[in-house]
Amino acid sequence: MPEKILTLTVWEALLGGEKTVQTPEGPVKWVFPSGIQPDTVICFKNKGIAKGEPWTATVKVCMPEKLSRECLALIKQCQDK
Repeated sequence: MPEKILTLTVWEALLGGEKTVQTPEGPVKWVFPSGIQPDTVICFKNKGIAKGEPWTATVKVCMPEKLSRECLALIKQCQDK
């Protein structure tokens, strides 16, 4: 069975938020905390293929390939604090 992945942008991982996740039992609102780490395994109770079984997925964080000068400057300011 293929690995189930929940992909977040680096900004979503830093700030936290919510997403609608498609599970075998249908869509689920997933609220995730700020600072969520890559490779965190999330378990959705009673949302698996078999009735009553959990459905799990792994968080992956996508890093931007390019950043503007302004964005880099802001990140450096945060790094210094």
